[in-house]
Amino acid sequence: MDVGFEIQMENMFHTAYCVVKKDKSFSDFPDLVELNRRTGSNMPKSYLSDKACARFIVDIYDGEMEKLLADLKKARFISIMIDGATDVGNLENEIIYIKFFDKEQGVVQSFFGIEDVKHANADGIIAAVDSEFLSSALRTPGPLAGS
Repeated sequence: MDVGFEIQMENMFHTAYCVVKKDKSFSDFPDLVELNRRTGSNMPKSYLSDKACARFIVDIYDGEMEKLLADLKKARFISIMIDGATDVGNLENEIIYIKFFDKEQGVVQSFFGIEDVKHANADGIIAAVDSEFLSSALRTPGPLAGS
């Protein structure tokens, strides 16, 4: 790959990451790219849409999730925190966070996933957690205890 093009794409990924990190609308992405270009940053003239921003974010997520799963497979113990939420359509979701110890990074706490809950009781929540672990190709870590 051409080094110049690689730098341009890296700048696009940084801009897309900023959009999400700062909780901006994807429709702000083209304006931010144009601003970067005007201030001298090397940005391509293509990929100037909210759809392109969404594709960049999916690629960033996939890369980060791949690293997280590799670290989780090495972890001896993990802790799961589950937080229930109701979306705009009044549907119950469970947000799953994961915490573990890594020798190089220390304690790692990360978003793991969000899963729809069919029944908002203990069995429904456990089924949602199992489903999220299965979709990430990990086994549910044995018996779960929580409060």
